[in-house]
Amino acid sequence: MKKIARLLVIALSASILGTITGVAPSQAVPGTLTETFTGATLSNPNNWLATSAGNSGVHPCLTAAASGTTISLSGSTLAGCAGAIEAAGSGALLLTTNGNYQAATMLYKAAIPTAAGLDLSFYEAQYGGNGADGISFFTQDGAIADVSVGADGGALGYGGSKKNGSIEKPGIRGGLFAVGFDAYGNATASQPSGSEVRGGLLCNGESQPFTPKALVVRGPDTSATQDGTAGYCYLGGTTLGASYFGTSSSTRTSAGIPVRIIVDPATDADPKIHIYIWQSGALNQALNTASVKLDIAEPAQYKAAKTVKFGFSASTGGANNNHAIWGMNIAPADPVKSPTLYVVPDATTVDATDPAIYTYKIYSDESRTVAVNPSSLSNFVAP
Repeated sequence: MKKIARLLVIALSASILGTITGVAPSQAVPGTLTETFTGATLSNPNNWLATSAGNSGVHPCLTAAASGTTISLSGSTLAGCAGAIEAAGSGALLLTTNGNYQAATMLYKAAIPTAAGLDLSFYEAQYGGNGADGISFFTQDGAIADVSVGADGGALGYGGSKKNGSIEKPGIRGGLFAVGFDAYGNATASQPSGSEVRGGLLCNGESQPFTPKALVVRGPDTSATQDGTAGYCYLGGTTLGASYFGTSSSTRTSAGIPVRIIVDPATDADPKIHIYIWQSGALNQALNTASVKLDIAEPAQYKAAKTVKFGFSASTGGANNNHAIWGMNIAPADPVKSPTLYVVPDATTVDATDPAIYTYKIYSDESRTVAVNPSSLSNFVAP
């Protein structure tokens, strides 16, 4: 006879997307998510959905995929762009071409928790046209299933539009905020354009000036049923200047601008959206070297959301540009620190020739006084 008892100490990794309570697999991005959009396909095609509206050909599309290529996504497809194919590893996601009145989104549909915040970096470029309208990074309430693109023009594919006093096109339903890179100026402006209101983004009573070449942050869908018919109000912004936007003769790479957006955990006392922009260089530059920095208070709707989806949108109007993004990387802004858990098998007495079947207790402290329910852990395998 022999008595078997062991003390096992296991360090379990826990992150935004990982191992502690409450993150269902469908809501989890495993670790850091990298989707560069530089190749002829995607790393995570089953979690992306592409939507578009308007004129002038197939969009969104991959510039490193041949025309006629069809990539199956979650509920849609993604095509290769028409024209010259860029080398695999050197391409981008083209959200719109330089044709008028387009709107497009690329949405990551697997909702992720807000508890640890977001840390996002990517390149964006606007080039090859006559200067409209812009690109945005946006978040959407993770509980919303609708994936329709917003309006074209100054709405940047995020907000909506009115015509003759009536809703012409709703914004992204359940939108929480969007960080917009506004070439033309209507994404910042609140004034109507003729009989249409696009830059006003359905925000009643707002008065913001027309501001070309600007960074703008727009707020949530405030409609009672999250149907995209109200809200998207101005939260803040700053003028960037022409050097942050390409021209009609620019190439995508020469117009590329590195961006980093850090969204504080919604549980922080005073959570902010932090935006950092450089005029050139790598995506991992020190934050204190950014040439543009903007901090915006998180809207209440974002703080209340347990999970979010995220994506990119772009639009053209009566003027246009090519709009591209690439090199995207997203991770927790504040990963949950990895806890040490103490896994202790119950003392068991067996014959030396018999198999031992153990039952375990799990504790969060070395003295083994604070028990942990195994059902509160995920990705845990008993040794």
